Amino acid sequence: MRGSRGRTSPFNYSRPMSDNTDALVEALADGEFEYVPVDELHGHPENEEVYGDIDPDESFVDDFRQNGVETPLVVNEHDDTEAEWGLPNTVIGGHRRLEAARRAELKTVPVRWKQYPEPTATRRLVQNNKQREKTPGQVAREALTLEETAREVSQAAMGERTDLRARGHEGGQSKRWDKEVADDLGVGQRTVRRATDIYRFAYPDEYVHDQLQNVEKYDVPEEVREEARRQIEMMDEGEQGFKPAYEEVKQAEREYEEQQKREERDQSRQSAYQNAEETVELRHGDFRDVLDSEPDASIDHIVTDPPYDADALEQWAALGAHAARVLKPGGFLIAYSGKAHLPDVHDVLSSHLNYHWQAIVNHSGPGAKIFSRNLRTGYKPILIYTKGDADVQEDFVTDVLEGGGREKDSHDWQQAESEAAQLIESFTEINDCICDPMCGSGTIGVAADRLDRRCLLIDEDRDAVETARRKVMPDE
Repeated sequence: MRGSRGRTSPFNYSRPMSDNTDALVEALADGEFEYVPVDELHGHPENEEVYGDIDPDESFVDDFRQNGVETPLVVNEHDDTEAEWGLPNTVIGGHRRLEAARRAELKTVPVRWKQYPEPTATRRLVQNNKQREKTPGQVAREALTLEETAREVSQAAMGERTDLRARGHEGGQSKRWDKEVADDLGVGQRTVRRATDIYRFAYPDEYVHDQLQNVEKYDVPEEVREEARRQIEMMDEGEQGFKPAYEEVKQAEREYEEQQKREERDQSRQSAYQNAEETVELRHGDFRDVLDSEPDASIDHIVTDPPYDADALEQWAALGAHAARVLKPGGFLIAYSGKAHLPDVHDVLSSHLNYHWQAIVNHSGPGAKIFSRNLRTGYKPILIYTKGDADVQEDFVTDVLEGGGREKDSHDWQQAESEAAQLIESFTEINDCICDPMCGSGTIGVAADRLDRRCLLIDEDRDAVETARRKVMPDE
């Protein structure tokens, strides 16, 4: 505390007055000031909590070396200061000036004394930084600090009045505090709520208390807390604003909830899959004849790899026609295709189904040579059609798959199981019925069965059907 130093006249200087006297005139208009030894002053503890480390520009420090400090620091000398923080003479306005004065090795700085009790002194600390350039993270911490001071004032005013608490005044006061904080910061109440909520999601033990409205909303999983902490780091760097940061946190919460629902649904479907009497069915014959016996809208999705040559266009047309009947509404037809006759394939499928998208499988290795066109192929198209409006998958999926390499041990046209698994997992659900009308050695059936999908496998080559049976049902 100042003790018996007494006031120094503002006109008693230990150095010549600078030509720039505007700051001094402003200070004089607000009352007396005096020069105080720098080592007797202390930064307010909440300043570092809110604004972080202070690092004044070197040009700022050089100016102080040449001209001294012209704008007085605002220092609190109330007894509460030392009682609350264990420090006398805490600065509540001018921390950057104090640090620059120390680096400039000044002995004294001008000080204007104030007598603010806590928490008013802390509130004034924030208000004195209103014109300061701040990151969104600093503004958020200002809001939290101001809310805490408002809460302390409110609690002190209530005292022992149990009648107020009985009528519900103990909880749910945050809406009123939002307005006070918003007024102090010069921002909207929604901005205050978003800024403080991000911190409460990230650090509930520190910032969530029972006087908030809807305390339960801050009970979020660790994945959401991690996202909130990541957004705070970006806000501190000035790379993210309140609104987008808040939306990212809420999006993380929505994604977590959706993931939980998916897992619950998958568990239910897995149970249904495990209890089904038959999960894999193999049939020998032309798929047109076999599918003729299937009821309308009885198959969830078709995933297959038809032949690619010009003579196969009739099969593609039949595939489209049968898919339009046996697929459930919104079901997918997903088929590998060659490229030489791709426009014709699209034409015949489009006459029966709705085009959804085209994906590709990147080939590993040098790729096959197309001698008639002097081309070396590096990918394979995957055509995706739907019956009616697509039953769109919940998660985003990529339309570029990395090929699993050549797997021709069981069939000349065999595709990699990893590719089939990516398609099935991306576009279908557990316990769905997947049909491969030209199953070959059964690669799609193996992938479907391992992913807990029921499957109907068909091929006109009896040897291929037996190969598929051995792969999909090895225990039989």
